Amino acid sequence: MTSYRSKVASVLVLLTTCVGQDNGSIDPVWAFSYIGTALNKAQASGSLSYWGYCDSNGGPADFPKLRIPRNKEASPLQTLREMFADDSKMRVTQEPGGTIRMAETDVPRDLLDLKISHLSFITKPPDGIKNPIQALWVILRAPEVKTFMTAQNIGPALPDFFFASFPIYRDSHISGELEDVSVEQALDYVLQTYPGFWAYENCAGEKGGRTVHFNFFPSVPAGIVRH
Repeated sequence: MTSYRSKVASVLVLLTTCVGQDNGSIDPVWAFSYIGTALNKAQASGSLSYWGYCDSNGGPADFPKLRIPRNKEASPLQTLREMFADDSKMRVTQEPGGTIRMAETDVPRDLLDLKISHLSFITKPPDGIKNPIQALWVILRAPEVKTFMTAQNIGPALPDFFFASFPIYRDSHISGELEDVSVEQALDYVLQTYPGFWAYENCAGEKGGRTVHFNFFPSVPAGIVRH
């Protein structure tokens, strides 16, 4: 786990030199850095559920509008609430177990609450699941999820085969099996190996349907983001 965090830190040190804008808002490209920093300070993982436009296929550029936090003494929870203050529908709460939820009140939970009877993150050695996106693919390819998305006209359709994507963390891998869990619980399980937050973006689709995008973003070590 330490190796995973150190790799994230070394990459983000190079990337987060200038992330704020003159008007006090956060450049959407760097929004995940601010959220990840707050979560790391709280020593917690979390989730972000929101309405977007899907112009970036669920990437950070399509995050809700955030403002730069000014209160240096605020708790991580207060910091996140300050960051989302311009989004009247966003609620930031922390569960008893520590997980921080950032969710707009009108985002449909039907897919998140959907139950999956069985999930297996076990693969033939030495090719374990070393990528949170690959773990996400395992979740979304569950028969219950595929059937539900088709019936409810929710896109996009996922390919039958996973194509590896960067980054692949060689020192951390997901294993184990889950029984009778919701999609949300399965996503949270991935965070146990790859700390940070998962994002669930909903977009209005054509002909009454909708498009959803999931993604994982790492926690950011405190002090990386320059305010």
